[in-house]
Amino acid sequence: MIRWTRKTASAVLAVATAALLAPTTAALAATPTDDPVDAAAGWLATQLVDGERVETTFDGQTYPDQGLTADVIFALAGAGVASGEIEAATDWLEGQVGAYTGIDFGDVYAGSVAKLLLVTEVTGRSATVGGQDLVALLEDRETEDGRFSDQTDGDWSNVISQSLAVIALERSAETTPSAEAVDYLLGQACDDGGFPDQLDAASCSSSVDGTAFAVQAAMAVGENEAAEAAATWLAEIQGDDGSFDGDSPSNANSTGLAAAALEAGGETAAAQAARDFLLGLQEGCDDAEPGSIPYTADDAGDRVRATAQALPGLTSVDLVTVSAEGAAAEVPTLECEDEGTDEEDTTEDVDTPDETDADTGTGDDTDTGDDTDTGDETDTGDETDTGDTTDTVDDTEVETGHDDGDDGNRETVESGTDELVTADTGDELAATGGSLGTLAGLAVALLAAGLLGLRMTSEARR
Repeated sequence: MIRWTRKTASAVLAVATAALLAPTTAALAATPTDDPVDAAAGWLATQLVDGERVETTFDGQTYPDQGLTADVIFALAGAGVASGEIEAATDWLEGQVGAYTGIDFGDVYAGSVAKLLLVTEVTGRSATVGGQDLVALLEDRETEDGRFSDQTDGDWSNVISQSLAVIALERSAETTPSAEAVDYLLGQACDDGGFPDQLDAASCSSSVDGTAFAVQAAMAVGENEAAEAAATWLAEIQGDDGSFDGDSPSNANSTGLAAAALEAGGETAAAQAARDFLLGLQEGCDDAEPGSIPYTADDAGDRVRATAQALPGLTSVDLVTVSAEGAAAEVPTLECEDEGTDEEDTTEDVDTPDETDADTGTGDDTDTGDDTDTGDETDTGDETDTGDTTDTVDDTEVETGHDDGDDGNRETVESGTDELVTADTGDELAATGGSLGTLAGLAVALLAAGLLGLRMTSEARR
């Protein structure tokens, strides 16, 4: 078992040249591949709007989704591809620091700050973004008992946001998480070894998503016993087909999160079974979106969110070790061969005595014209996160009970973690300001603040 106590290399001060980026899906240089993991990552890269961000549709309106964009960065970095898209998405996300962390609205969401800090560490950039020292900002949200709480009218922090904060501070070149922060997280464990979604809940009920993040955080700080106990719980509740369902049907989002945690916690056989399940969901050349991974076999849900959250499980690259360093520029696309029907030309050539060439006159010509089609399609569909799911809900969830039109996934607003669960988890909406008098207004504000992008609950996992 590898003990993760080594801190990652210090983040390098980024020299971010603002390059005009207009890469559309068609402009990406596709590299044909028959590797399913590379194909999933390549498909995901093509879903970035303007080559830089993910967008989410909520209540008929489209908003930029900062939390899911961060998940895409983690997923592509773990797969080691699409370096240009990783850089462009990071540039865009850094420009969203005020809206994503809540600072633009007089708030501070611990989960969003932790996730953005982790992005800078994964991409080797400075922890000071837009004039904000993310390390100091995060540490300022730690209470006396070690909990990283939100500065807002309500505290949406949860096990996922606490885990992200511990991981981000452990990876920081400037500091380490306090003993109180680590003890507070470990103290949330249930009697069965798993971790819940909510912090300090009256009754402890282990959650797939919360446990998956807690395993990685515990391993990051060398608390292997707690991590292994939690990973064992995951293995024990795994479905016979290798899947995980959390509070909803077996799905790609929670299974992807669990797979990464199982590998980190030493449950390698269970991790492989989870990967096999994910690969079984992946769409092929005859499907709508070749290379993508749908929410479930019967409900595509938000393919972007599902694929982003499945990839860490497929690559076995966790949040403690993932790095964009060395990522290739290529954007792989699933190689699909479209073979046409050979047509035989039976036209008979008849030579006349006047012709100077000595043709036999029987010459049947055969046209083999096989065409090769990469089958790469662009899909902008969005999903909700599962905290899960890569985009995790680091905060307490507020269920709106709103059914998403196409997939009927219940949307959940999670804060501190920057996520709005729309059929998946963590869809974040950019706030434009306005009244919070209605539930929709609250959801929009939370999304804008970046609360809805970290994790996807099992119910909103698509």
